[in-house]
Amino acid sequence: MSITDHLRQDMKRMGLELIAEPRVAKLMQNEQLLRMLMSVVQVTGIVNDFTAEQMDRLARTLGLSTAEEVRELRRCIKRLECEVARLSDARRAG
Repeated sequence: MSITDHLRQDMKRMGLELIAEPRVAKLMQNEQLLRMLMSVVQVTGIVNDFTAEQMDRLARTLGLSTAEEVRELRRCIKRLECEVARLSDARRAG
């Protein structure tokens, strides 16, 4: 298991412990706090989207491949490998 998987599991465990805490449950009933938390989540998403767009723009400007392009290329290679294996099997059988 990777370090990120361990961190993810630890964060999930700590989150569940926090939710079970009575003081946290009382805070979660506060409408103002919930609105503020939703705003934080929205701002985080906006910042993440903006950062990803800027990284894509920089990669294109520098003539680099983006992460999405690399993922798509890997998917394409995998499909082609499967097709080659299928045709090879069909050739041996036929």
